[in-house]
Amino acid sequence: MKAMCKEVAQLIGVDKSRDELIAKLNPSQPDNVAPDKITKKVCIVGVGGLGKTTLAKAAYDNIKSQYDCAAFVSVGRDHDLVKVFKDILFDLDKKKYEKIHNTRRGVALLIREVQEFLENKRYTSATQL
Repeated sequence: MKAMCKEVAQLIGVDKSRDELIAKLNPSQPDNVAPDKITKKVCIVGVGGLGKTTLAKAAYDNIKSQYDCAAFVSVGRDHDLVKVFKDILFDLDKKKYEKIHNTRRGVALLIREVQEFLENKRYTSATQL
């Protein structure tokens, strides 16, 4: 978790892996397909402590400016879906959802809120499981 708070410039040895990950997310597209219509997902797998979250965060920080909105949410093994969706909404718009964690909304309502927020937007998300 400490690595997630560090600036990418402070991380040592992540550049090559980060760039490879970004290349997998942004490969060349066929001429007849609009780049914003392609959805890419990449899984980063390995045993605990290898730096999977650090790598994902470094890639996320590098590409998030290319999108209308972005969110990075770390999800533990025993995740609470209400908290996950509240974290996503807060990360998407910190001003609009500054008090989201103090509300008593169910998962269905939070999912609907995320869907409405993302409607007609180009976005990226990173979830660490």
